[in-house]
Formats: sequence, C-alpha cells, structure tokens
Amino acid sequence: MTASIITVSSIANATIDCNGTINTVYVTNTGDVTTVSSWNNKYNRICNVNQEWESVSPDTCSVWYSLTQAAKLNQTPVRMQYANETSCELIPNYGFASAPSYLMLK
Repeated sequence: MTASIITVSSIANATIDCNGTINTVYVTNTGDVTTVSSWNNKYNRICNVNQEWESVSPDTCSVWYSLTQAAKLNQTPVRMQYANETSCELIPNYGFASAPSYLMLK
C-alpha cells in the first residue's frame, strides 16, 4: 500500500493596513468616492455617497469623503484597512477594489 501526499499552495487574502497619503480625491456624478493614494498610485473607489456599496453606508461614505479631502489638503497621513487583499500595491483599480474596513487620519 502506498500513500500519496498532495500539497496545495496558495496565497491567501488577508487583512492589510495601507499607510500613506491621499494624492487625489474626487466624486463621480453617480456618487462614487475615488482616491489615489501613495501606497498604490491607482484610482480606487472607496465608497458611494448615494447608496450602500460593499457594506459601507452613504452616511459613513460622506464622513470618509470629508476625511479624505482634509487628508489631501493638509497632506495628513492616513491608514485604510482592507480585508481580502494580498498587498496594498496590488489593490485593483476603480470599482474592482474592495471597500476599506476603516479610514483613519494619523
């Protein structure tokens, strides 16, 4: 009788903290709040001020929009936490990104 051992290797998505500055922030005509940050230099939707998106309410999004504007104007460092991402640099563009779990001014 022989035994076989099969190993499976994969990169699991995890919770990550992304730290840096907000380089750009804007709101689309549909309410998407989009930022460009120093940790990945891509346009990433973080929420929508008109409707819930990825469990982020419009009320929370409005606060996040205000915080990102303040961070951009004052070049205040921020931290955004993401679940189910592998690295800050590899967060996908625009609406393909997952929503942050939180946004913190540092």
